[in-house]
Amino acid sequence: MANHKVLVGCSRILWPSFIEHDGCILLGDSVDEANYQAFLKSAVGNKKTVEATMNHQHVLHLFATELPTRDLVLYVGRLMRQIWQVKLAHDFPGREITVSFPEEDDLELIDYEITFFQDQ
Repeated sequence: MANHKVLVGCSRILWPSFIEHDGCILLGDSVDEANYQAFLKSAVGNKKTVEATMNHQHVLHLFATELPTRDLVLYVGRLMRQIWQVKLAHDFPGREITVSFPEEDDLELIDYEITFFQDQ
C-alpha cells in the first residue's frame, strides 16, 4: 500500500516529463539555460553528448532509506529503460532515441546510470 505522495513520486520517475530545447530532448519541465550552455560548450557543440550528460540519472539515488541490492538496482534500471523508451516514442514520434542502461552485473552500484539521447 502506498499513499498519494509515493504514487505521484513514482509516476514522475517512471513516466517523466520531457522538453525539447534547441533541438535536444531533455528530462524535466524546464531548462536552466546557463547550465545548458555550459554543457554545450563543454561538449564542443555535440548535442548528443549534452543530452546523454544532462539526462543521466543514477538509479542508486532513487533509494533514499536503504542500500539496495544489485539485483534491485538492475531490475529498476531495466524497467525504467523500457518505460522511458515507450514514453519518449510517444512524446517524440518518428525520432530515433536511445535509452541506455548498462547490463553488466559487476559495476559499482553508483555506476548504474540510465540516460537517453537522440541518434543524431
